[in-house]
Amino acid sequence: MKTKRERFLVYLITTGNVPYIWGGQDVKTGLDCSGLAQLALDELNLDPPGDQTAEALRAELLKRGAKKVTAEEADLGDLVFYGNGKATHVTIALGERLALGANGGGRECTSAAIARAKGAKVKVHNIGYRQDLMTILRPAGLEW
Repeated sequence: MKTKRERFLVYLITTGNVPYIWGGQDVKTGLDCSGLAQLALDELNLDPPGDQTAEALRAELLKRGAKKVTAEEADLGDLVFYGNGKATHVTIALGERLALGANGGGRECTSAAIARAKGAKVKVHNIGYRQDLMTILRPAGLEW
């Protein structure tokens, strides 16, 4: 039988290649970065109520006792925030300095056709793929 950690990783893998859609919150129609992060947290029963932007999610996790970790310490389920002074993007750490994120689109990415044309989708990348890495948070209550 798979552990909760293994089941969570399998769940995350199923979101790969889902189109990036601005404001998206559904794996069937598309996800944006915070929509993906909230789905992941919901799978772990750690999602704060309401629709959250990356910055609101960062602030709420800190309020709930999330622990700051380094890129080297980042493990499955940690949230990686990017931005300058305010979080504008969030991804989910996988470990080994890798993260899963919904990106490549932007506000104009409102359909699967636009997402395909831009190559905007949920994909794995290195945690340091952006220059504006702000913080990595381990949600309070993460079981591993």
